[in-house]
Amino acid sequence: DLSFQEHTHMAKDTFLASALDMAAGLLSGPLYPADGRKKIVLVLSGSPVMDENRLADPLAKIQSAGAHLVGIVVRRSDSHAVVDNEAEASLKPIVTEPTAAHFANIAIDDLK
Repeated sequence: DLSFQEHTHMAKDTFLASALDMAAGLLSGPLYPADGRKKIVLVLSGSPVMDENRLADPLAKIQSAGAHLVGIVVRRSDSHAVVDNEAEASLKPIVTEPTAAHFANIAIDDLK
């Protein structure tokens, strides 16, 4: 919801471990169709990842499920604030290769 993101963008932290663990479970579970579709986990963030020290196991599960992890930092404006740079520094290392294709740092207005 972009209006929610616009109003709370600078007020929340990003925690990924539980969400990535749940996504990996869904992608490798019996309900996910085994028809050759690409599996993609999309992370939209406006702040640094706060639980980096808890991501090893969920990231291994994502990889084991054969999924691609794509990350997008959503900035409040066209310019890069410190929080945007910190978000990029924490999210970019966890996306799957090729990083150039699986990571972006964009202004919220570019999502509309």
